[in-house]
Amino acid sequence: MIGSPLDRDRLGVVSAALLLALAVSRLLDVAARRYEVTVFGSPLGLTLSATTLLYLFVAGLAATGMHSLLQYHTPKQERRDTLVFWLLPALTGIALLAWLAGLDDLGVWTLAMLAAAILIPVTFALEFGAATATLQPSWQQWLRLVLIHLVALIFFYALYDARLRLLGGAPLLLGFGTLLAFRLFWHQDTPARHALGHAFVVATIQTQFYWMLNYIALSSLRGGVLLMLSFYLVAGLLPQLLGEGRRLPLVREYALVGLLAVALILLLVP
Repeated sequence: MIGSPLDRDRLGVVSAALLLALAVSRLLDVAARRYEVTVFGSPLGLTLSATTLLYLFVAGLAATGMHSLLQYHTPKQERRDTLVFWLLPALTGIALLAWLAGLDDLGVWTLAMLAAAILIPVTFALEFGAATATLQPSWQQWLRLVLIHLVALIFFYALYDARLRLLGGAPLLLGFGTLLAFRLFWHQDTPARHALGHAFVVATIQTQFYWMLNYIALSSLRGGVLLMLSFYLVAGLLPQLLGEGRRLPLVREYALVGLLAVALILLLVP
């Protein structure tokens, strides 16, 4: 069953507001305050700056925008379930902000903003369709799957490019990865606790892999692509390995794709 029609005017306003918030990040130049403690011999710090607050603002703005798109199309008794559909827009905003924050060249930053201008409304539209349609078309499900992995790639690249210490980067990866994998696993007929449990396992494995990559000299792009590949493989294999009917041919296919992808990344990705 096709869901309610999307209010395109509201979509335009919400997308423009989020793009404006991303653009403001380049104009902010406020002195940061850093609070640091030493844990097991490694300094762990928290930097409070306008950019830090902007991450929270962008996530909240994306979630609020998704809520505004859904509030007139979702019955009151089902609105509690729509909280899940806030996740992907919020995570997309965070990933884009992290990516833009690491771009110094104005030309590259402008191209990234143009990409964001496409990605943001597509994210809102896909989540609106998932929330309001009883049966979502297969092409929309496939497109959302691609979008989730693209958001993962953007965030993992930005995280690896930041070259944070393990105690600084690992919690960020664990939190972001858990929420993103939860949105990947969650469906309206799937218990939330099962999806959250699987998502936490995926993010934990991701964090271990991130720890390993920190000891290897890799470019930011290669490190980000390898992290995204591991996310794809673990998220795809986990349901097969934990399910009652283990489909070994599919597991072998994932393993073969993983080996081939690693070889291509090492050969072709700078």
